[in-house]
Amino acid sequence: MKNKGERIRVLTNKTIIQTQNWNAKEIFDAFQSTLEDIHNEAEVKVKNHFQKHTVDPEKAEPIIRELLKQTKESCPFCGQDISQLQSLIDAYKSYFNQAHRQLLQNIEDIKSKFDSWNPRSEILSIKSNYTEIENAVQELKNYTEDNSAFPPFDFELCIKQLEVSKIEIQKLLEKKIANLSFIPPADVLNSISIKFEEMNSWSEKVNQIYIALAKRFENDLSSLSGMSMDDLKEEQDRYKACLKRFLPEEIQWCKEYSTAENEYTLALETTKLCAQKLSDYSKSIFEDYQKDINETLKDLGADFKVDGFSEKVDKKQKQPYADFQLVINNTQVPLQARGDNPEFQNTLSEGEKNTLSFAFFINWINNTFAN
Repeated sequence: MKNKGERIRVLTNKTIIQTQNWNAKEIFDAFQSTLEDIHNEAEVKVKNHFQKHTVDPEKAEPIIRELLKQTKESCPFCGQDISQLQSLIDAYKSYFNQAHRQLLQNIEDIKSKFDSWNPRSEILSIKSNYTEIENAVQELKNYTEDNSAFPPFDFELCIKQLEVSKIEIQKLLEKKIANLSFIPPADVLNSISIKFEEMNSWSEKVNQIYIALAKRFENDLSSLSGMSMDDLKEEQDRYKACLKRFLPEEIQWCKEYSTAENEYTLALETTKLCAQKLSDYSKSIFEDYQKDINETLKDLGADFKVDGFSEKVDKKQKQPYADFQLVINNTQVPLQARGDNPEFQNTLSEGEKNTLSFAFFINWINNTFAN
């Protein structure tokens, strides 16, 4: 048991997948930087001269860059004397000043770092991390019932897409170095950013599932800490009994029980409804019967009447019977009473008992022939 606990601790302490940070802003800013960002005044002077003395001004920049190193007193395009055109020379110098070299160096540094980026190595490292987590979870499932599953991710497709995007960006950076006025399209950078967002979203879901499972085992191990072997055996038996509830036959039994319970509830409600209807019907019958008997007693000249007709059940015999009371001089007298208290037997005379019986008999005949 101790060895299993140590093994579980190892399996629940795997390194989660780290978020991949793709710094697209650095490359994007470099792509957006142009000659205008370096020195607007110098650019205007130089470009005006380019327009006058070159067929393709955009291709003139890299050529000028080399020729200016050699120029002293004449224009590299037309050869005319420029020793007096101090402002134009100042524009050339400003154009290729430290700011220009710094921007160019920045783009070259970005390209150098981008050239060294290995998408395959990076993605395979993530895959290795994921495989380690996946294997740990599969082994942990031997100790518990868990149906959680990691979302799929196509590593090879991701590598292929990133490598294609890398080649495209390398070409764009080379073109940018050759001509700082060139502004590459942003869709290639966006494709890499989108792929990294997809991968980070996937890794976050994987981490959440793994962390939740690891937390469960951590809590279970904490609850088992300090327990004896007998206690652990009892706890194990309890968990096994609990797991039986999820067997197919148990699940079927639960479904059947649920159906039977619903049918029982429905039958119980139907019984209560029928009992209420029967009670209401009995009450109406007793009320009519009581009224008819009292009218007969009055016709017979009796000085008492019956009241409180109701249905009762003999618990011993489990048989229903009708219960009622006598009303004599506005005083209620039950059919039976304890001790010497007034009741049917010790209150009515024999003649009054016969009168009451006769009234019941007459109403019985009337109801029989009426039906």
